[in-house]
Amino acid sequence: MIAIAMAPHDTNDALTRIANIRDSVDVIEIRLDMMPKYELKPLIAESQIPLVLTNRPKREGGNFQGTEKDRLNILTDCINLGASYIDIELDSVSTIGERGATQLIVSHHNFQAMPDLATVRTRMESSGADIAKIVGLATSPLDSFAALKLFPQAMLPTISIAMGRHGLMSRILCLQHKKCLLSYATEDDDPGTAPGQLPVSRMINGFYAKNISFKTIPIAVLHYGERAEWLSVRLNSLFHQKRLDAVALPVDSSSHDEHLISSMVDYGFKGFWEPEVQLWTLGETSIKEQSVVDPEEAARIFSNTLAESANQTIG
Repeated sequence: MIAIAMAPHDTNDALTRIANIRDSVDVIEIRLDMMPKYELKPLIAESQIPLVLTNRPKREGGNFQGTEKDRLNILTDCINLGASYIDIELDSVSTIGERGATQLIVSHHNFQAMPDLATVRTRMESSGADIAKIVGLATSPLDSFAALKLFPQAMLPTISIAMGRHGLMSRILCLQHKKCLLSYATEDDDPGTAPGQLPVSRMINGFYAKNISFKTIPIAVLHYGERAEWLSVRLNSLFHQKRLDAVALPVDSSSHDEHLISSMVDYGFKGFWEPEVQLWTLGETSIKEQSVVDPEEAARIFSNTLAESANQTIG
């Protein structure tokens, strides 16, 4: 599923923005802690789409200004009003009593680095959670793979994301996994609520997030910045036209980490393009092309050499 994360000004603003976007996504997260004012009853009753209601404390990157008791009482009110989901921190979940039909997303956020994912996952799965959510800040592209590796071991529906510019891979490739509940995007004209969130039109129409499955072949554009993202989006458009089930993703290889390429290969990447340097694919056929500049030519090579890999199962 695709979720929009938003922090409206008030209830009317929230309902207007929800009405404008709800046909494009599956779920909407409302950051109550970032709203100056709101009324829960009409917000929940009139949204016409499942809501994740979040009231994040400052200790986990939120903006709630009151006491912990007040914060948790608001989440209890959300449950009593029939919210589809509430997001409650792992260190607070024991305070939640009966939750009726509301599903608990038990979460842990680290805005400095990636947490100990396996340890946190184990704690969440014994916490009474319906859904586990673990989010950290990626300091290198390898951290995206740490987030993605959580899914094969997950016992619960899971949200596992690496934030920041190095985490884009995790926001798209998480959708390959059966245990992935959702990935977050932001409204096109909104800065978002967490580092690295993609505008929803870019996520859906640039990276074809709604088409991602375990069969999708990941391809790396080994570059960083706006040009790398543009080249990736252009490749994805061409793949879509050619009906190749593949997704190109920008990957910052400037650190020259010797483990990066091997980690991508281990995950299931089958194509690599370092613009103006070389392009190569993995599979029964192996090809290297020097100085491939044009995305149309890159798409042609990838399509011709990777079509036979379209049935590959990922992680």
